[in-house]
Amino acid sequence: MKYIIEDRINELLAEAGRSAAIGIDDILNKSLALKGLSMREAAVLLSCDSEEDTRKLFMAASTVKQRIYGSRVVIFAPFVSGTVRSEYGIKAEKG
Repeated sequence: MKYIIEDRINELLAEAGRSAAIGIDDILNKSLALKGLSMREAAVLLSCDSEEDTRKLFMAASTVKQRIYGSRVVIFAPFVSGTVRSEYGIKAEKG
């Protein structure tokens, strides 16, 4: 099973790069309401290139993290080479 569709991600990042400043505040407000973001919205946030937008992004991320997880340390680990990493350890993914 393929989890990451590189072509689609690159397409979204290219589109977002052309219109990164459009809608950033709306996307951040959606995240602050604890609503999930679409891949397109995430791509727009990843394409932020102004210092002010980056500052707003980190402030929103900190607020969302605090509201969901509190003061706990949260580490996210991706799927790597058929291995599933979680807080319960590492195990080989069964195909």
